[in-house]
Amino acid sequence: MPLKYTSRNIKIGVLLVGKTSKILYNGIEPYLKAFAHHIQQQLTSIYVIQFDKELLGARDPKAYEEFVKLTENLTWEIERQFQIQKDFELKYICLDSTGRKRQAKISRYIPYYALW
Repeated sequence: MPLKYTSRNIKIGVLLVGKTSKILYNGIEPYLKAFAHHIQQQLTSIYVIQFDKELLGARDPKAYEEFVKLTENLTWEIERQFQIQKDFELKYICLDSTGRKRQAKISRYIPYYALW
């Protein structure tokens, strides 16, 4: 289920892409459906927050490569399917709840109907 916050003047949606096993097992389709749901809800900004497990690269480099490839495909498919461009993208490093380092990025998309 996609996250969202709506009030009279603020309508924001958020997609979290951080559970490695979920995207490796189910692919990007659930995230595209969630993005479409946000578009249908007429949200004015949609944020996609992606973070990986740095530890995965040391344990299973092939799975880590696949995760990175899938997140890149997700970005490309969002832009292609919804004919939307990123407003911005910010890359950063964060720690998860167990103290492990994660590379992350947040992208903001503004749907065409919100630009008017």
